[in-house]
Amino acid sequence: MLSRSLGRCHCMSKYLLACIFVVGAALQAQQPTIPTELGTAPLTGDAASNRSNSLAYGLTVSTAFDDNATDPANVNQGRTNLTSSIQPQTALSLNRGHISSRFSYSPGYTYSSDIGTYNASSQSAGADVKYLFTKRLSLHFVNAFSLTTNPYETFQANSDVPSLGILNRPNESALGANTRNTTEQSQADLVYQLGRHTSVGAGGTFTDLRYKAITSGNSVNAASVDSCGWSGHAFYSHQWTARYSFGIQYTAQQLSSDTTTGEFSTLSHQVLGFVTIAFRPTIHLSVFAGPQRSEIDNNYLNLQSPFQFHTHRTSFAGGSSLIWQGEHNGLSANFVQQISDSGFNGGASVLVRTIDVQMQRQLTARSSVRLFGTYVSNNQLDPVSAFLLTDYASAGVGFSKSLTQHVTLNFSAQRQQFLGATGNLLQGYRQHSHDIGTVSLSYNFIRPIGR
Repeated sequence: MLSRSLGRCHCMSKYLLACIFVVGAALQAQQPTIPTELGTAPLTGDAASNRSNSLAYGLTVSTAFDDNATDPANVNQGRTNLTSSIQPQTALSLNRGHISSRFSYSPGYTYSSDIGTYNASSQSAGADVKYLFTKRLSLHFVNAFSLTTNPYETFQANSDVPSLGILNRPNESALGANTRNTTEQSQADLVYQLGRHTSVGAGGTFTDLRYKAITSGNSVNAASVDSCGWSGHAFYSHQWTARYSFGIQYTAQQLSSDTTTGEFSTLSHQVLGFVTIAFRPTIHLSVFAGPQRSEIDNNYLNLQSPFQFHTHRTSFAGGSSLIWQGEHNGLSANFVQQISDSGFNGGASVLVRTIDVQMQRQLTARSSVRLFGTYVSNNQLDPVSAFLLTDYASAGVGFSKSLTQHVTLNFSAQRQQFLGATGNLLQGYRQHSHDIGTVSLSYNFIRPIGR
């Protein structure tokens, strides 16, 4: 009799938790769309409801195999490479009335017995803070910093730090390159709710990207690619019905880059209209489109006499974002076309098309599988530019299994493919298409703090 009662209580608890999740998702669906937060929602509901007011810390030990790594001693020919890494991790999550925040930091140390330049350290740090001044006025700030030297470190750093919205992310063409990458991204938004179904807001973003070629000797004189950008935006969003929302956003963006071949600058103005459809409380599709007007100023310094190029270009900006957030399974698919920095390619701004897909499925209570893919296409805006543009594609699968409450075993395999040119005009840069396989063992512990 007692076992039957306990079984009924257990079933009732599961039912109540499911109801709470569905109601929470429905309440989230009633909020007007914030354009700069598109593409940042977690894939699953359990990830969205992680414990707050906690300190998480741990250690990950991993081994990665690369079948075609770049060797600075001979950049024209790849070679196999085996690396070992150790990565401590810590994260602090706080929820105190008007403020909710998460801060994370993760250094890494990599050793390779085959290629000496892979012996390096990495850094990644992130901050995600939301402050409620009143019930209607809120401030959301996100910052992500990473310093990496090889493809595996770059992939790991992107998984550890918070992501900017899909409209504000920099060009991802350097994800598979063996370069020293220093990336800092910041985004802030002030949002005011005019009513239950209407919001207005303004904010800005800042990105600073620095790529340094890794050479077999002293890298002090190695070529570098530096680019930075800022943007300011304002938006209006309204939920028309329980299923449909619409909005509009204006963005002014300044992009500039500096290489040994010249200085490049682009000022663009963009107006996007948004329509969001909530097929279900956990399934949302956002579609956006509009014109983008760009003023391009390029100053080439590598010619016998300096050459300046100035023009205006009108282009189409648009895309879509689909999110399905189940309790344990999820899907995210994003497409964006707009003017962006040239990334690892170096030189002037380009028209970038980016496709990003992620899927996660919980197989058992202790195991899950994740599929991911990215495609980046770069199109030259400057007809006199001699820079070689590289398109980038990556796809992979990851498997995770919890051995104990605190120990997790992870496997992953991914293919990184470079299409078109396989390098730029700068000495020391080279990209090789390759396959990367990793196995890692993680120890993680979460300690509640406060009440």
